[in-house]
Amino acid sequence: MGIKKILIVDDDDNFRNLLFMALAEDFDVAFATDGRRGLALIEEEKPDLIVCDVMMPNMSGLELLRELSADEDTRDIPVIVMTGSNFDVSTRQLFKQERNFRDFIEKMTPLNLIVERVKELTAGKA
Repeated sequence: MGIKKILIVDDDDNFRNLLFMALAEDFDVAFATDGRRGLALIEEEKPDLIVCDVMMPNMSGLELLRELSADEDTRDIPVIVMTGSNFDVSTRQLFKQERNFRDFIEKMTPLNLIVERVKELTAGKA
């Protein structure tokens, strides 16, 4: 089975580094600082799960999800969408329509709960 690969796609250095450290004990963790770099890494690494910010330079989180959904090789990789902003119900609904969307979590959520959710979502993957 091996260690699961997690990709963090987020332009917030502090949050990305905190999440990286929280996940690195249990997972093989890589990161990208924007959506376009994230997409390139996803195609190269084929992670087991992606943790993605909503608002990033070069490609937003929603654009990234849509690119992943359009590609047969990446459409089933689960994605947790993270945000530091409050979004209304209609914005959340846009993400929920994407095939690989699994959860919408605010960045203010305690790290241990985020790690727990990542573990839940990767537990069923071979």
